Amino acid sequence: ALKEMEQAISDYSGAIALNPKFVRAFVNRGRARSNIGLYESALEDFSVAIRLDPSDAHAYASCGTVYMNHFRDVEKACADWKRACELGQCGDYENAKAKGICK
Repeated sequence: ALKEMEQAISDYSGAIALNPKFVRAFVNRGRARSNIGLYESALEDFSVAIRLDPSDAHAYASCGTVYMNHFRDVEKACADWKRACELGQCGDYENAKAKGICK
């Protein structure tokens, strides 16, 4: 909330060190990394979160956003957003479908 991304990354890394299965910390660290341009690292965090909890819609949605906004990979973005929607978080997927980006 304070927009102090480096501090947030450090804090989430500390939480992960204490609990390497803390899915929300991986998702949030990934979002913070994405906010400062560390897109590959963000995708790694989202991938770990998905591996730890394949039902985490936030991880899929965040992953899709990085693929779309920073790598322009429509196929991967739509696949992740669709999976997030299947898990109950449909905003990104529905918006992309409405714009004709995803089918």
